[in-house]
Amino acid sequence: VTAVIDTLISFKNNDLGAWIRGGDIIIQNSGFADNAVGLSFASDGSYPKDEGSSQEVTQSLFVGESQNRGTNGGQNKYCVTS
Repeated sequence: VTAVIDTLISFKNNDLGAWIRGGDIIIQNSGFADNAVGLSFASDGSYPKDEGSSQEVTQSLFVGESQNRGTNGGQNKYCVTS
């Protein structure tokens, strides 16, 4: 059975926007912005091919760094002052 993650919105995370591991997974209609790392697919280490595990991203948007600079103070490590 394929796990479908639909309409995931991930933004302003200090580490990973999402960390996905194991099985057949489809991420669709999702958005990732201003994360340190947008999305990480992990494997069980069976190389070169991890049988029974496939990951796919479709109809999704990745933005490395937007104009949203954040605010000073708090936990926001990505605030830019210029």
